[in-house]
Amino acid sequence: MKKKLKFGATSFVFVMVVLAIISSCTHRKENWNGHAIKRPGEYFMKDKDLKIQVWDDEDGIINYCVTKSEADTLIRSPKEINISAYHEWILVWDEKDRLWVESSDVGGYFWLKDSLTSRYEQKDFLTDSLLVKDIPKEIFELLPKNIQEKLSAE
Repeated sequence: MKKKLKFGATSFVFVMVVLAIISSCTHRKENWNGHAIKRPGEYFMKDKDLKIQVWDDEDGIINYCVTKSEADTLIRSPKEINISAYHEWILVWDEKDRLWVESSDVGGYFWLKDSLTSRYEQKDFLTDSLLVKDIPKEIFELLPKNIQEKLSAE
């Protein structure tokens, strides 16, 4: 009888350790202020009723989704752009309600809300006309030095 109890206690401890490890892998920020996202998790902006979910899939690809009021999907990571979870990447939601994405393996782009359709469109910040001062500092610092110099010269 004692052996069964010992096995049960050991199993319980093992399960609790596994649950602790799993819960530490998920990053959840209840009242996130829109600054840099550098790891998978759920990020909430209660004042704007926004949620950004970031996860890496079984192939090591970073995916993200921005929703409003849980039902309205505003932005979803494009299937044709595979951001590797093994490279440096960052997402930034700015004060003008744009999502900036930069990855050391695929480059950078941002999502801009169309004033006519209210839908978000993906834009390349290296080819679209954009003032350098609009690029968030966290994104700019991740860019290669030659790109930083090019953008600073414009």
